[in-house]
Amino acid sequence: MINTFYYLVPEDYNESKKIKTEYFIIDSLIKKGINIIPIFTFKDIKKDSKYDGIIFNSLKIILKNQKILTYAKKNNIPIFWWYFDTAKIRFARQRRVLKIAKQVSIFFNKDKDCFSDYLQSNINPIWLDQGVPSICNYTEIQKYDYDLSFFGSYEKSHSKRTNLLKEIDNKFNLIIYSKDYKKFLSNGFQNAKPFVPIETISKKIAKINLILNGDYNSNYCWSNRIHLIIGSGGFSLVEYVKGLENEYIDNQHCIYFNDKNDLVEKINFWLADNNNREKIRFNGYQHAHKEKRYEIKTNFFIQTINEFINNNHV
Repeated sequence: MINTFYYLVPEDYNESKKIKTEYFIIDSLIKKGINIIPIFTFKDIKKDSKYDGIIFNSLKIILKNQKILTYAKKNNIPIFWWYFDTAKIRFARQRRVLKIAKQVSIFFNKDKDCFSDYLQSNINPIWLDQGVPSICNYTEIQKYDYDLSFFGSYEKSHSKRTNLLKEIDNKFNLIIYSKDYKKFLSNGFQNAKPFVPIETISKKIAKINLILNGDYNSNYCWSNRIHLIIGSGGFSLVEYVKGLENEYIDNQHCIYFNDKNDLVEKINFWLADNNNREKIRFNGYQHAHKEKRYEIKTNFFIQTINEFINNNHV
């Protein structure tokens, strides 16, 4: 091994206004002594160069650069896909994910309930979720402007979530931060504002009592917003899904809820408990940066890749 990898990334992956997850992964790998060569298209690969493999994350980008898959297969080059999303939102996406996953050496992803089906399709799945970026900060609270907040998108595929948010909006002072804020406003939500860059999330959170995290698809498969919000000092009400108890401890790092009634009860309780709320908020922040940061996630990622390469004598 020469510890060198091509990494297929979006052209704006390191843009300061909206830094993408690829940036944090690459930064962490470089700090471990791994030579990472960012590429934007298949044409950026130098055919005569020496490297250990190719890494990518985005389904959209690899679909535009499928020549990479053909070239890698022809030349026995290992490919590693760390897929951040779930394949199960739409059938069309699932079909595309399966097509690409069959052509990579390791498929890192969170859809653990699908792993047995993946194995039967000759896909090599490894469970791995995202982490807490180093630029997430903790901001001391000065004044609360809102009872509750939600950070996320407006999608028809998440109608259950949207309906729940609407009921919460009718009962509490809710603020939503989203790239789809205009859709929220047009559907009757009282307070919705544009997307917030990762490095400024903590400043918004410091003005909000409670943050709602209720976005998951199946066991062991949850949104990375949980890491982002807790890692930015948010007191998080998290919809429980199997596996999360291994990430954050209930009543110590966050508060889990099971259904709408349970959520409303816990909102009312925690809005009134300022002292314990602030302790949990700070404990969650410390835990997230100690145990869930990308330095740790990429330790497992690159170790798994190295084991594959060594065992397969690539």
